[in-house]
Amino acid sequence: MLKSENSQSLLGSRALDFWCIGGASILVWALCKVLALLQSEYWAIGRHFGNLSAFAATAVLLINYPHFIVSYKLSYGQGFAFIRRHWWQLIVVPIILFALMFTSWIFYRHPNMELGLLKQYPWSSGPLFGEKVLSYLVMTMYFTVGWHYSKQMFGTMMVFAKYDKYQISGSQRLLCKSALFGVWFVNYATFSAMGAAHQYNGINYVDIKSPEWLAPLAWVFYITSTVSFALFVVVKNYRETKNLPSASFLLPIVVFSIWWIPTFIQNDFYWQLVPFFHSLQYLCFVRRSEVANWDSQQMNSRPDYYIRFACYALFILVIGWLTFEMIPSLMDHNRSAARVEGIAFFYVCLNVFINIHHYFIDNVLWRFRDSQVAQRLFVS
Repeated sequence: MLKSENSQSLLGSRALDFWCIGGASILVWALCKVLALLQSEYWAIGRHFGNLSAFAATAVLLINYPHFIVSYKLSYGQGFAFIRRHWWQLIVVPIILFALMFTSWIFYRHPNMELGLLKQYPWSSGPLFGEKVLSYLVMTMYFTVGWHYSKQMFGTMMVFAKYDKYQISGSQRLLCKSALFGVWFVNYATFSAMGAAHQYNGINYVDIKSPEWLAPLAWVFYITSTVSFALFVVVKNYRETKNLPSASFLLPIVVFSIWWIPTFIQNDFYWQLVPFFHSLQYLCFVRRSEVANWDSQQMNSRPDYYIRFACYALFILVIGWLTFEMIPSLMDHNRSAARVEGIAFFYVCLNVFINIHHYFIDNVLWRFRDSQVAQRLFVS
């Protein structure tokens, strides 16, 4: 039977775990922070910031797309019982998303169609209403991504707490979660307060402006929850058991703050590299779960493992490219979307659909109590 080197790690080495779940991102962030001060003066530095978009495009294909696609394989692959148990996330949410996008499509294609209940608004008919529907879906995607990132960071902490046998009570779990949600709260409250106009692949939208008092409240919540985590988890546990948490347990709070707290944000890193590091972190957990699954199938030789891994990686790479790029490109071309809607309609819809649905999938996929995928993380 093929076993990983270390059953209490994701990648067979705790050092490798540390760098892949976020440690490397801290080094890259610091480098971007320092070099950004010099990029306007030195061509040799500035040109490489310009190259980040090319790196990000490659990372999207090799890392980001697979991290989305594999969540479908792992969730729906657990069978009908799992799907029925989580019917809201796995059945209802995609139906709602499809219905909204289909409504947008109908209005784009029929300029004279009008929604009577909203006829007093200038955007209540035709393509204007179609764009309005998509704009709210785009805003939903950007809002819920913070929820998704927070939950993934929390899951990372809980996995390493279990690996380290670092005891966390129910109230301490809540403090961990609060500190992470505090990062999301600060990010959202700070940027939504601007009420800025944006464009996403041709979809125009304006942030729903939050009240002025929300950002200060978010900062108070973030600071309070982070200090409470330090005092009532780290310090309290040390006083009672003389145990300190591992660096891998603490890393998610540090990393997420560096990625998303406005004070620390470096724009090139934030927009181009954070999705890459987030997806890389996710795939570490996929690797651990899938290797445990393959071990249970009694693979007796290392060549079998490498062949299976190569086929698995190639499959999700191809499916990711087809799903996010080639299929919507063909649909947009055949339906003349750019001419009729003025946007790559199917490209926008498929990307928004998969992003939002992925967040809901992961909300149940990695629950330790009833997901086989999550339980395999702890198979020795």
